[in-house]
Amino acid sequence: MLPWATSDAWEWNSHTMDGRIGVTLETSIMLAVSVRGNYFFGQSLGQTPEKRELFAWANIAGDVWKAFGLVAVSTLWRDMRRRAASIAGIAWFVCLLFGINSALGVYVQDPSHLSDSARG
Repeated sequence: MLPWATSDAWEWNSHTMDGRIGVTLETSIMLAVSVRGNYFFGQSLGQTPEKRELFAWANIAGDVWKAFGLVAVSTLWRDMRRRAASIAGIAWFVCLLFGINSALGVYVQDPSHLSDSARG
């Protein structure tokens, strides 16, 4: 069994509560920044307003899956549902790669991060 999938890993005590609150807060902030960035990247993909909105919300759905999908994968794995966990893990990984691609796309499309000499 995976060490983080045991019931002992989720016990609360006074030494770990502050750390878990901090990690939860940091993760929530990172998720909010990622959702916002991927929404804007999705807005840049469509040719019509409807398609732009569709791509933007699809990116948000991918972010939600990236955030909570790994929890679902580990829960399925812990419950000995290996096939479902493997399929969900592959889907999670594809969403992770798409999210990385979206982040890179935002940087590529925004020339303000380039210096004057690099712009030509």
